[in-house]
Order: sequence, then structure tokens, then C-alpha cells
Amino acid sequence: MEVVFWCALVAPARTPPEIIDKLHAALASLRDDPNLVKQLLPHGDIGLITPREFNERIRKETAIWGEIIRCENLQLD
Repeated sequence: MEVVFWCALVAPARTPPEIIDKLHAALASLRDDPNLVKQLLPHGDIGLITPREFNERIRKETAIWGEIIRCENLQLD
């Protein structure tokens, strides 16, 4: 099993798709800022996926981690 750290910006549920698209475009434009890239790159890859790809990733990871939690009977302390 491979575990990869990632972070994301999320919006409230039911945010209109046109707002999500605007936010995504604004984030994508930040990758063109050489100063920002210089600051972030030492911390890892600066990847950007589409909102649809992100939804799919969340769906898959929820299923994977949910199964692990159930199988191992993990509990919060």
C-alpha cells in the first residue's frame, strides 16, 4: 500500500459549478508565478487536478480508508 500526503482547497457543498471553475482557474494561474513556485517546490510537487478528478479521488480514498478502519476496528481516542 502506498500512502501519499496531499492537501487541497475545498469549497462548501453545493457551491455552484461556475464558482468552482473560477476558483480552479485562479489556482491554476498561480502555477505561473515563479516566486510562488520557488517557495512551494521544495515541499513537493505542485500538482493540480480538475474538480471532477478531485471528487473521484475523495470517493476512492474514502472507500479505501473506510475499509481499513472497519477491518482494523480503529477507534478515535
